[in-house]
Amino acid sequence: MNRTWDLGLTVCLFWTGSDVFLSTTSIMHLCAIAIHRHLGIAYPLRMRRGAQNRRHVLYLLLPVWTVSAAVSASLVVQGVVNRHSVLVPLDGDENKMACGIYDHTFAVYSSMLSFFVPLAVMVAVDVRSVQILRSARRRDVFSGSMSLSSSMANPSRDVSSPTGD
Repeated sequence: MNRTWDLGLTVCLFWTGSDVFLSTTSIMHLCAIAIHRHLGIAYPLRMRRGAQNRRHVLYLLLPVWTVSAAVSASLVVQGVVNRHSVLVPLDGDENKMACGIYDHTFAVYSSMLSFFVPLAVMVAVDVRSVQILRSARRRDVFSGSMSLSSSMANPSRDVSSPTGD
């Protein structure tokens, strides 16, 4: 495999910046989906369709794209200031360059912001959603109400007949 980068600094900055931007956006979208799902579970009456819901989605997506752009822009700016943060010589030869993210500080901070923080948010939100669903299920079971799916599982009790026949 040839690791030599012959396309120059500008294309390398575009390549690495796009990689960081798109991967960060992807993970942050998963986080936004988890938050939106949790809000639908926790506040089902507030999560209506229509203009209010579109505005809510905008409020979820605007930070996703802003954070992603900020993280990738910082890499591009850093690459313009110090080309060796994204483009390094292979085997000490200045004529053979390799393109990538070679600043370890940026790699740590961007990993925290782009992966670990959204992961923690997704886990916390999903755990809370499961807790809400379990407590709602327990309330339904203890109150004696039966859903359509539970009546299908127990055909001896016909909920459609007022007399229970």
